[in-house]
Amino acid sequence: MSAHLTAHARSGCLDRAREIHESIPEPCISAMNALIQAHAQAGRLQCALSLLQSLILEGSMPNERTYIGILAGYCYSGKIDTGRDCFISMISDHGISPCEDHYACMIHLMGRANRQGDAQELIEKMPFRASEIEWTSLLDWSHIHSSLGIFKFEFSRYSLLS
Repeated sequence: MSAHLTAHARSGCLDRAREIHESIPEPCISAMNALIQAHAQAGRLQCALSLLQSLILEGSMPNERTYIGILAGYCYSGKIDTGRDCFISMISDHGISPCEDHYACMIHLMGRANRQGDAQELIEKMPFRASEIEWTSLLDWSHIHSSLGIFKFEFSRYSLLS
């Protein structure tokens, strides 16, 4: 049943996926994550957040994948302050250590909000070396917001380190 739910969620049939979810006596976290991610990607951040809240209220714990879906939803919505609060809550309230995908979402979100300086600071403070994904996101948003000159030095430094 979970595979059926996941297939519907990934194909964009969100209402049907939610019906299937509600019919499962004890849905697994992967099915819930698929549903959360599908809602977030479809621009239905509030639905994704409602599902996260339901998950927590039912006594289940969100995991790393849950928050990748939620943070991606914030990327699509551009809500930087609540996205940052969610990132902090993931760490402090749920004890989830951020992975590269979480950081990539935050860098994308900051870039979209024209906060390239904050995004660069996050890249520099990450507990692991930034990949092409993070630098490309930063450079793309810098180009879009016409602030590319600020980051040419940083990107060339990254290129030399690669």
